[in-house]
Order: sequence, then structure tokens, then C-alpha cells
Amino acid sequence: MTMHPEYETLLDEYLSELKLARDDALKRVEGRLRTWTQRLGSEARAREQLSQQPPLCTGTRVIAVVRKYWLACDALNRKYPAHSIDPREFLVSWARSKDPKLADFVSELPYWPIGKDEEGNWV
Repeated sequence: MTMHPEYETLLDEYLSELKLARDDALKRVEGRLRTWTQRLGSEARAREQLSQQPPLCTGTRVIAVVRKYWLACDALNRKYPAHSIDPREFLVSWARSKDPKLADFVSELPYWPIGKDEEGNWV
């Protein structure tokens, strides 16, 4: 897939930050698993308890990365309208071309943490 060089750079930065956010979320869950295993006396019961929690991708650090790069993609779209791409496509489909596992991770978001204001601008 051919893209403007600034989008390519942005995509690489996004994937780097998303990987750090995902890895941080995984570490937190591992810590919770140890804590729940101690409390409940069983890793199976601890995993059941954790399965009732929101998906990893809803962590605040992941949400911040998604919002940051959604807005950055939109800024590039305004700068280069001829190369414009839907931010959702950028965050998932284009990311999938470089790192399918990270794209799958972020595609588990139950909602996109962004909206439009009265003027139709992403906020």
C-alpha cells in the first residue's frame, strides 16, 4: 500500500506507542492475575474473574494513543486532502499491513474514543 511519507512516519510512531501501551496493559493484567490467584486460591478462578473485566484495549493509555493518532491522522488529512484516509482505516487496516497482532488488539475496542463537535471537527 502506497501512502504519503508523513502518513508512513505517523503509522510507525503510532505502532510504536501502541505496542508500549499494549505491553503495559498486559503487565497490569499479569499482576491482577497473580493477585486474584492468591485471593481465590486458583488460577482458573482468577482467570474467570478477569474475564469479566473490560478488554485490555480499553485501558487509559491505549485510549490516549488511539485518540492522539486519530487526531494526528485527521490533521494530515487536512494538510494533504488528496491523500486523505479515514482515521479508523488508518488505525486498524493500515496498521494491520505492518503489525497484524497490534491491529487485532486495537480492533477489539468496543467503541472509538472520539467524536465530532458542532462544526464537524474531531474532538
